[in-house]
Amino acid sequence: MTPKRKKVQERILSVVKDLDSTGTNTEYYTQLFAKLSDKDFDDYMKRIRDGDDVLVYYAPNMMHHNDINKLISLCHKYDVLLFERLRLYSVATGTYYYTPRKFLILQLPVRRFSQFVDHKLSVAEGDKRIDMLSGQVVKPDEASKISQIEVQTLFARGLKSTIREVTKFRGGDVVAFGEFKRELEEHGSATIAQDTGSVVRSAVTLDVLYSGMHIEANASGV
Repeated sequence: MTPKRKKVQERILSVVKDLDSTGTNTEYYTQLFAKLSDKDFDDYMKRIRDGDDVLVYYAPNMMHHNDINKLISLCHKYDVLLFERLRLYSVATGTYYYTPRKFLILQLPVRRFSQFVDHKLSVAEGDKRIDMLSGQVVKPDEASKISQIEVQTLFARGLKSTIREVTKFRGGDVVAFGEFKRELEEHGSATIAQDTGSVVRSAVTLDVLYSGMHIEANASGV
């Protein structure tokens, strides 16, 4: 082991020890470095330098608790900037400027829903073809769908009005959707605040099916 490699390894392990009170990450990197030759280690460091690789910190959910105050203090200790002023472009003046306030800057992973992949995007030609049982638009007028996971994601972000629009006005409530379209065509804008007193047709259909089996239900809320 070269003196330079030893110094770098000790620095990495020192930081990891400060971060990880369980010792799991320290053990992981100790074993990883032991397997690497000097050339492999040098290649690994170059990949990190070039942004092709990163030093990963493992913190399994429900198993490893990270204290935020401790992490912030460690950032100060190692001169890691969390808050920075942003350099923005002003269309009005045609110049760049720095924000007076500092903002939290982090590198975070982003996961996109499969519905947003470019090759899956589609635009419907109309909305007149409707399934008589569900009240929902069907192909070829059907452009997209929304899954339960996406609804949960919207709810977690507090977008309840969006959920109401896609599951009621655009999700099979023919009366509400018709009123929504009329308002949009006549005024150029529409709202989902009004209560038409109607429900999605799929719920009504389910109630009818239950009634046919002599089962009392209130899926439609009536």
